[in-house]
Amino acid sequence: MGYYLWWTVNEIKFINLRGNVMKTEISNKELQHINTNNKLTRGRTMKYFSIILTVMVTALIGRATEPQTGWYFDQTQLQAFYMFETITIDGLVVEGDGCGTVCETGGPDSECYLSGTCDVVGAFRRGVCSDPAGQANGENYCVGYLGANWNTEEEICVGWRYADSGGATTVPLMSLEEGIDGSLNYYMGSNETAYIKVYDASNGSTLMLSPNLELPAWGNNNDIHNITGTSTANNTFGCTDAEACNYDADATAYDESCWSANDGCSCADGAGSTADCA
Repeated sequence: MGYYLWWTVNEIKFINLRGNVMKTEISNKELQHINTNNKLTRGRTMKYFSIILTVMVTALIGRATEPQTGWYFDQTQLQAFYMFETITIDGLVVEGDGCGTVCETGGPDSECYLSGTCDVVGAFRRGVCSDPAGQANGENYCVGYLGANWNTEEEICVGWRYADSGGATTVPLMSLEEGIDGSLNYYMGSNETAYIKVYDASNGSTLMLSPNLELPAWGNNNDIHNITGTSTANNTFGCTDAEACNYDADATAYDESCWSANDGCSCADGAGSTADCA
């Protein structure tokens, strides 16, 4: 049996095809919650399309380069997007305006771009086939069928965006394309999955992001992949001064623990040693 539905101020009415009316009472609080969710959904949808349009149009005028990290990408005709609901670094929500080099098409440089104080989220891939004919079909085809080499030494940025403190950080993914001169850009190929890195502006460190959901592979043009929940990145705190006695090569953020030997002493004498070290 089919139903029509309409809203009144404090109830939902279902009318079946026989003309019978069935009422389901809802509270003002529930109605307010529904209306709020609808507004948020509409707001996010408009935000998503604004971001996508800005990325697509802005990049047409040149390479999008992030000055703090040196990450860059060139515009491609085909592209997809990862939208991260929430991102945290060391348990704190990322800082940024969610823009690229600009916030609005044709507008001035974004505050994050100018200040260098915002976190940056970038998408990357590895893998270059020594025979360009095998690039689009991936490693198995390149090596197994063509007998070529698949080199993973170079890390290739396929898109970046400043983090959005308000949520829904949107990272573009550029696609594999051939340039006017016939060369390839080595961006995202069919069924490839990017990995995500975060630049922590507070500590000047670059971290791997652990997505809350498995990232989908590259599929169709303009795919928008929503990564719900909280995706996380974490620093390893320690001594980052290479000249210090307790230097930690694995540390990504300074914790004020560094110490150096006093005059006449060595690191082997221990921190704070001052007497009879010679």
